[in-house]
Amino acid sequence: MRSFLVQPYPFNENATRKLAVCACVGLFITLFLAVFEPFGFDNLESSSKWVHAGAFGAVTFALSSFFQIILPQLFPALFKEEAWRSWKEILYLLITALFIGGGNYALMLWLYPQNTELAGLLRAEIITFQIGVFPIVAIVFMKQMMLYRRFEADAKEATEELETEEKEFVVQPKQIAERILLRGDNQKEALVIKAEDLLFISSADNYVALKFLEAGQHKSMLVRSSLKKMEEQLAAHLQFIRCHKGEFQ
Repeated sequence: MRSFLVQPYPFNENATRKLAVCACVGLFITLFLAVFEPFGFDNLESSSKWVHAGAFGAVTFALSSFFQIILPQLFPALFKEEAWRSWKEILYLLITALFIGGGNYALMLWLYPQNTELAGLLRAEIITFQIGVFPIVAIVFMKQMMLYRRFEADAKEATEELETEEKEFVVQPKQIAERILLRGDNQKEALVIKAEDLLFISSADNYVALKFLEAGQHKSMLVRSSLKKMEEQLAAHLQFIRCHKGEFQ
């Protein structure tokens, strides 16, 4: 679990895509409340049920858009992708859910004036977390797994190509004995290995995937960088060639 939480996580900077995701979340909340009628919605009249559900969906859309689009633009230094991790994404989404719960409480006070006790705030937060906590963790986990599956598919394809292609290449003993240093954009992300232990490098969204041998075992590592930058770092090692648009062997 710890290894999953500290993995690099792509922080999407596409405002249009984020807006679409926030709209889908707001629509999901609206449909969930109106169709399944939880939390007392079954006591509402049909004419007002969809209006109230839409209002809660609108609160979700507005606040999630603020946290996902506006706040990162106001404080870009806090949301640098090279330092973003899975645990940060989960925590940030939970904080977003906390504020959405507060927004839902304010809406409840307006829609149901009799519910003015402070306990209503706690109830609104509990309801919000009941609906949101599991989808939040699941979405982060699934997105991380999709990234790794894409990388594994690229790695498998590259391995098959490596096995079927016949290449003639003379490697000098001095080159084999050399160790190479590969750094990501985040200087803390670095890999030092023997040249012969590096199998290949492939592109994985905004990252590069390093495939290498460690104690005879196949290992992989994601670093925030581009294939072009990796190629520049390996320029002195002639045994590595750019064999595909998204791969370096």
